[in-house]
Amino acid sequence: MKKKHIALLITPRPEYGGMFQYAAAVLDALAELDPSKYRVSVCSPQSAWRRRARAKGLRAMPIPRFFHGKIRNILAKIPIIPAREHLLALWDAVSPLRLLALLLKMDTILFSQPQYMELPGNIPQIGCIHDLMHRYEPGFPEAGDPQEFAWREQLYKGIVGHCHAILVDSETGKNHVREAYGAEPAQIFVLPYAIRGSLKSAAPVRPSNLPSGVEDGFLFYPAQFWLHKNHQRLVEAVARLSPRLDIHCVFSGDTRKNGYAPFCERVAKLGLRDKVHCIGYVSESGIAWLYRHARCMVMPTFFGPTNIPPLEAMHFGCPVGVSGIYGMPEQLGDAPLYFNPRSVDEIADVIAQLYENRQLRERCIENGFAVAALHEDKQFSLRMSQIIDDVFASNDKRKYR
Repeated sequence: MKKKHIALLITPRPEYGGMFQYAAAVLDALAELDPSKYRVSVCSPQSAWRRRARAKGLRAMPIPRFFHGKIRNILAKIPIIPAREHLLALWDAVSPLRLLALLLKMDTILFSQPQYMELPGNIPQIGCIHDLMHRYEPGFPEAGDPQEFAWREQLYKGIVGHCHAILVDSETGKNHVREAYGAEPAQIFVLPYAIRGSLKSAAPVRPSNLPSGVEDGFLFYPAQFWLHKNHQRLVEAVARLSPRLDIHCVFSGDTRKNGYAPFCERVAKLGLRDKVHCIGYVSESGIAWLYRHARCMVMPTFFGPTNIPPLEAMHFGCPVGVSGIYGMPEQLGDAPLYFNPRSVDEIADVIAQLYENRQLRERCIENGFAVAALHEDKQFSLRMSQIIDDVFASNDKRKYR
């Protein structure tokens, strides 16, 4: 039996947060596929991904750089639809990815980030849609700005129109894709997020840029400083609990986002400068240390359907408070405490419970371990293998009808 050739396109950088973590999980899962049935080529412009692929025993190939993706993003924002579609088609015809796909003679291409390609013949594509928050939370400019909205619509419609299989994080995500773009149920595969193995095995090391005096018992929130991450309401909730509770807050994540400046203004007005510590990008060893030493991880995000940090926190025995939105209850069950992300009072109440109620904390930790055990990288790899098998079986049936 001839081996099926899978090409994985992978590009996210570590500072991309959840998208990077997802890409790493996908690469690791493909490395676990049955080598008698499949061979995998990892295509990336970044040497770090190629080194990781080779370390996993996979073939790795560079992608020629001539800013194809950046230019495509510019073309996709042209407001005149006929001109936009014509120019995109012309540009895609000379895509280095398309040329590489032809040279590799692949049987399928899998994207670790939302993407698709104009490919000849009957080559199935496996795409992914992490969220459709530009439709469900359009009030945030990072998703709902008119140009951003139009670009995302073009992208996701293209994924639904070109991909044989679409990976989503949850049943909620599946319903969103069906509602928004009329995708067939058989086209969408639920692949729940997993806790990456490299984080679980990382030796905890205190981040060097964490101020002295901040030891055990702080509130932790790992997130990019986008407005939808809702950092402002979180610090407002902390301020309401002072002086009843003396809480230090540690925030990791990129500060070059649209929510950072208003967040800093709010912190100053609340008089919390000495209690709020923004430490930027943190290595896996640092993240492991922060989860182990935090009193709780609180995530008041407006975006879903589901998220990775609550799973990570639960793995390390860190109690979680999180927005009760979209697919979060589906993902996390009764392990965290939920709140309305628009309610400062509810956020404050959850924080107080996680700090003051020892019995409740212990229950959250115990339930969190159980949830985390359902989202190990082994389960992710097994589910990915099942999806790959289904995609090829379905494609072979279409060929011989």
